[in-house]
Amino acid sequence: ATPSAGVVLGASEQRNATCGDVVDLRMLAVDPARPPVDPGAAVDPADRIAVRWHGRGCTVSQASASMLAELVEGRTAAEASALVVELRALIRSHELRPGAEDRLGDAFALADSGRYPLRGTCALLAWHALEEALGR
Repeated sequence: ATPSAGVVLGASEQRNATCGDVVDLRMLAVDPARPPVDPGAAVDPADRIAVRWHGRGCTVSQASASMLAELVEGRTAAEASALVVELRALIRSHELRPGAEDRLGDAFALADSGRYPLRGTCALLAWHALEEALGR
């Protein structure tokens, strides 16, 4: 699936004040027939999305952003939102739900970052950006 040119559904820039990591994320519609949306309009949970980002920072934050972009490509906004919730629970609460490894794919490797609070924050930076872009 290829994102629609110019149809940005949401955007967010997140900064980690502790270490200086930055993730600038754009959430795009995958459906080429998707009409443009008004800024601030709610994202339709059924919209299929793609994420494009750029940033700078530690390996953890940048790798996590890459994993996120790959994982949500072509999924619905609702599915992407559920993945954000699941990864945050895994990192922050060590809550391992049945099937989490399959659902999270490579991002499951970020689970241990929660043992180190600052690394957990870095690992979740792009995921917070997506959550904000989704309007949640």
